[in-house]
Amino acid sequence: MRNIFAASAAILILSCSCSRDKAVVSGRIGASDKETVYLEKIMPGNSTITDSTTTDSNGRFRFKVSGIETPIIYNVRDKDGFIALLLSSGEDVTIDIPAKTSGEYSVQGSEGSERMQTLRKIMASGKYKLDSIRSAFDKADPSERRAISTAYAKQYYASKQEQIKFIIADPGSIASLYALYQQLPSDRLVSNANDIIYFRTVADSAGARYPSSPYVATLRETIKAMESKRGLSDMITDKMSNETTKYPDIELNDIYGKKHRLSDLDGKVIVLDFWTTDIPNSAINNAEMKAIYTKYADQGLEIYQISLDGVKHAWVSAVTTQQLPWISVNDPRGAMSTIVGRYNIKSLPANFIIGRDGNITGKDLFGKELEKKIKELI
Repeated sequence: MRNIFAASAAILILSCSCSRDKAVVSGRIGASDKETVYLEKIMPGNSTITDSTTTDSNGRFRFKVSGIETPIIYNVRDKDGFIALLLSSGEDVTIDIPAKTSGEYSVQGSEGSERMQTLRKIMASGKYKLDSIRSAFDKADPSERRAISTAYAKQYYASKQEQIKFIIADPGSIASLYALYQQLPSDRLVSNANDIIYFRTVADSAGARYPSSPYVATLRETIKAMESKRGLSDMITDKMSNETTKYPDIELNDIYGKKHRLSDLDGKVIVLDFWTTDIPNSAINNAEMKAIYTKYADQGLEIYQISLDGVKHAWVSAVTTQQLPWISVNDPRGAMSTIVGRYNIKSLPANFIIGRDGNITGKDLFGKELEKKIKELI
């Protein structure tokens, strides 16, 4: 008896260890008989068809997957499209596609694959709304196009925010890593240099959860390339600054991804303002500046306000909620920004007043003192 139990235990242990890196994917494609379905493995830099099968008379198919040491992205693909899955070892995943033309499907048995489905809905909704506005723009009279362009920018921001919310809701998930690279129409990726904070957040969280994941390793290489590009950009900006301006020049993006260069404002009276949304009374400071801006903008005043918020959505929310009318840009590097070093900023809020001749004539002036200095320079 003792030998029988020992043998049974050995078989059980062997069985468990064999299934530790395996998963099963089965599904149904509504009324698709004898249609070829492929299983495509998505790895950094390449994709490979690892298996294929033919649906039965009820549209059903089944795949067995092995070699899953950390979560792996797979596509279930046919001639009309694909469904992205995030498979973990031991999962028994079921997909049901009632009608291929609708684009709808359900997935069960895999938390990662359910998150991939949520992301797909977010991106599809954003694409549909933006494509609809663009179509309206193409058909509109020239007099209507400015309003439609504004609507497009607002919808782009709203859709981008949904994508970012998905990422930061669970930054340790490989689904969030996958989301970093998904694009909206006319997008430059979430991966433009101004959004590096999200790449770092996911790399740190997913790296702690899945230290051996090949996706995390590639993400870290992406971040290095982004940081190198940013460093080169800073060097170029410094060089241009030294040659053409009396102050360190700056070029950053606004909430819609549009670049703004400080030196483009030469000839105006400029308030260069540094802040973060978590500064006490930041909304009051902005309200005071807003009153000053309203009085003097037509006389040559411009405000170039730099947020040093590492969490970009907090800054975007403040800009839209407070309806800030000036140039508002963000440097997510915060205290680590080279701009902070160039301007020798020790605390926030901070500002510099630049005259029409390009000389800095005041520093850290607020309220009535700021208005007094602006009146002198206007």
